[in-house]
Amino acid sequence: MEDGTALPSWITLDTSTGTILIAPDDNALAVDSPYTVRVNVTDNDSNGTGEQEHAFQTFVIEVVAFNTAPTCDLRADITQEVHSGTATYTFSFADIDQPDDTLTATLQQSDGSALPSFISLDSFD
Repeated sequence: MEDGTALPSWITLDTSTGTILIAPDDNALAVDSPYTVRVNVTDNDSNGTGEQEHAFQTFVIEVVAFNTAPTCDLRADITQEVHSGTATYTFSFADIDQPDDTLTATLQQSDGSALPSFISLDSFD
């Protein structure tokens, strides 16, 4: 970093190619952004004068938060014939963006039309 602290683990420099790889994970989402990075270059004193030359370039990396799709633990093989009584299914939902995002669940038929009145979503926690 420009201030001399270590780079986040998701910023790496391939010194053989001069390529900077920036691959932030979801934990890097704009918390410490922007990141001011300094690249230092030193030559090897090939002319034998005992003096190495230095150069540097400073630039800014800004990590912009994006909305990650929630996940839903659904089993595609759930099929149950119900003639009377009640059938209950429990699904789990997760979103890495929480607590910033609020999840909302709805039920509908696969073609987008409304379900019959006897099928409902009881609660969503």
